[in-house]
Amino acid sequence: MPEASSSSAIRKVSRNLAKWGIGLRPQYFSALEACDSLPMLEIMSDNLMFHEGGPALARTLALAERGPVLLHGVGLDIGGCDPLDETYLNELSRLITLFQPAVVSDHLCFTRSGGRSTYELLPIPRHRRYLQHISERITRVQENLGRRICLENPSAYTSYVGDEMSEGEFFSELVARSGCGVLLDVNNLYVNSYNFNFDAAHELLKFPIEYIEQVHVAGYTDCGSYLFDTHDKSPAPNVLNLLRLTLAALPAVSLPVILEWDQQDANLEQVLGELTKVQKAIFLRREDESHAHP
Repeated sequence: MPEASSSSAIRKVSRNLAKWGIGLRPQYFSALEACDSLPMLEIMSDNLMFHEGGPALARTLALAERGPVLLHGVGLDIGGCDPLDETYLNELSRLITLFQPAVVSDHLCFTRSGGRSTYELLPIPRHRRYLQHISERITRVQENLGRRICLENPSAYTSYVGDEMSEGEFFSELVARSGCGVLLDVNNLYVNSYNFNFDAAHELLKFPIEYIEQVHVAGYTDCGSYLFDTHDKSPAPNVLNLLRLTLAALPAVSLPVILEWDQQDANLEQVLGELTKVQKAIFLRREDESHAHP
């Protein structure tokens, strides 16, 4: 169904989204512009860097004027050994000034080596001696931007010999040293638990829960011997259960929950429908539990 013909259905869905939202993709522009109200939108900061004008920046700014937005990046290279890219940081700072996002985030990973970009979110060694290196980089970034940055737990498909801490333990130490926030991706946590054979619910409790400022939920592809974070399927029941546990553990403050969906041919109605399904799975379960335990 063409997006233009489904705008009334989209309007009905979007009124209920509050701090639940989606990643903004160019194919959603027209349908979002026709909505009476908007879900929270997560903007990929790298896509708008070095835009001095043009339709993508103008249309994104127009949407941002209608409701809160988030900035999410993939190129900070916070876990890398190359010097921090000052040009990248300056562009990110410019976007923060333009959009005034509720949360600014990137991934706890490295993306560059020897001055070359890998175009991948590569895992870092979880060694105690590495904590100081990353903490110092986070401090420089936060001083440059004049605000806290949140880091996301990425999906991983390889690990390092001699890792000294689990993912949650490493995040807790990093937060304590740097004061950064956490973007918890519950799909990535579950994917990693399967790929590296640990209990995701138990690992969740090792994260610094009080520093979680945003949550991602998404779907994965089962490749047999491993799970792959693909963002092109509905979140699996085990992922939704992790989301329930996360929301139950968080303080009463309502935090942004963003559905990541990257099917190339997806339209806005489909993605908002998926988001509504996630909400219903969470809230209906909560209602059932409250009735069962008065």
